[in-house]
Amino acid sequence: VDALEDATPHIAQIFARHKDRSPAPYLTAPQAVDRARHLAKVNGVWDDLDANLGPSRDIPVIKRSVFRNYRRVGDRTLPEAKAGYRRRELERAATALWLGHPKADVDYLQDLLWAYCDDYTWVMAAHEGRAIDLGSAALGATFAEILHLLGDHLEDEVKERVSAEIERRIFQNFWNYKHFDSWKTVRMNWNHVCNGEVIRAALYQITDPSLLAHFTHAAIQNLTYALDGFTDDGGCEEGPGYWAYGFGHFLYVAHALYLKTD
Repeated sequence: VDALEDATPHIAQIFARHKDRSPAPYLTAPQAVDRARHLAKVNGVWDDLDANLGPSRDIPVIKRSVFRNYRRVGDRTLPEAKAGYRRRELERAATALWLGHPKADVDYLQDLLWAYCDDYTWVMAAHEGRAIDLGSAALGATFAEILHLLGDHLEDEVKERVSAEIERRIFQNFWNYKHFDSWKTVRMNWNHVCNGEVIRAALYQITDPSLLAHFTHAAIQNLTYALDGFTDDGGCEEGPGYWAYGFGHFLYVAHALYLKTD
């Protein structure tokens, strides 16, 4: 694109040419699901679903007192443990339905999704005050991916409500000029994780090529700030764990964009 031209229409044209492409064909193709089912039986995932997926269990509510534990005493382990349990249940329920496991229960998956829509916030207790954080960005992308993969199994009421909450909690907050989140342009892992997961959610949820281009272009530009944070030898000031976490999400979203646009 010429330096004086507006890049967004060009990006919209690319999205329009590939409107029917999935950003995750490795999850949607029937042969990919067959291979995943085979691997699940080899690597223990199938047995884990047999032993630990419990559609009859009550879905835990993230109680206010649990969420407030961090603000009150600075302990984040209690709210994160409760959130982690529910996240594992969501992952098992979605995986079972995706693989066609005998214990798959679409109502349990829908109940879990509905419970997340009821939550006071998707932001982690330790990050309260931000419009979007690492946790909420990841949840938004996860919910969008579930709708993309399993939407044909879900009732319209559930799909519509989950989509509305992704729009309200993620997309609208991303553009909310009154609620500034510094991760958009920082040179550390939050940039790649949050911008990357917001882009992935958009690739699944936004179907209009012009709107998708307008939304993703800004977040893609933001990713370059975190790339500037790496030293000439590729090192990361935050250490190898955050290098893998942050740059891993950069690769994840880059791969999704490539698969979507060819």
